[in-house]
Amino acid sequence: MDNKILTLLLAIDKMSPGGESVVLEKKELIDTLFPGSGMKEDELKQLVKELTIGGYIRLFYEDDKVVCLAALPKGLLIAEETKSDSNLAAVKKTTEPKPIRKGRLALVVFWAAFAGSAAGGAALYLVLKLLGMG
Repeated sequence: MDNKILTLLLAIDKMSPGGESVVLEKKELIDTLFPGSGMKEDELKQLVKELTIGGYIRLFYEDDKVVCLAALPKGLLIAEETKSDSNLAAVKKTTEPKPIRKGRLALVVFWAAFAGSAAGGAALYLVLKLLGMG
């Protein structure tokens, strides 16, 4: 996700707790979130459009000066994941699998296959011995 889009999404999440709709002034939003960037209202409109299309926010109303929108569950989840102090971010960090080197993986697979074939051979030998065929 683009840094500007993420910044806007986090601001929407902060201003609309629980996904409540909020009315924001475009100029104030640009001055607060992107000071000195020279961003125009058309660029902000494009960011809002991308968040809407992605299913992160819901756009209720927009005119030349204000925008009325609310964060959707998908946007709230992304915002929660990006907060370093959130429980969701901590759980996600601890559950991410650690990569296994290919050499080690090949070695483990080889020995597992070898042990399985040895156990299968031994079981077949015992069955044949019990049936008196071996």
